[in-house]
Amino acid sequence: MKWIKVNGKYIEPENIEDIREAKRNNKPIPKPVYKRKLNLYEEFNKLWLKEVYRVMKPGAYLIAFSGTRTYHRLVSAAEDVGFRIRDMIEWEYG
Repeated sequence: MKWIKVNGKYIEPENIEDIREAKRNNKPIPKPVYKRKLNLYEEFNKLWLKEVYRVMKPGAYLIAFSGTRTYHRLVSAAEDVGFRIRDMIEWEYG
């Protein structure tokens, strides 16, 4: 996906018409939709996890790190690719 620079900020191409419309009507510029970005994140996870699964030896382990808000998407993508989820290691900080 190619990002486009508008007024010093990078935006997704699908949002260009919304931005032009907002400028014409003197309204605030809309922000990208969070859910769409999460869907792209899950697709990205599936891509790299598929390759990792392909090159791993049978019975090997994978330890992958994720943010607290996106952990479930990483695990879901790993299960879709073929990994079996055994346990979770949690790092508490603060």
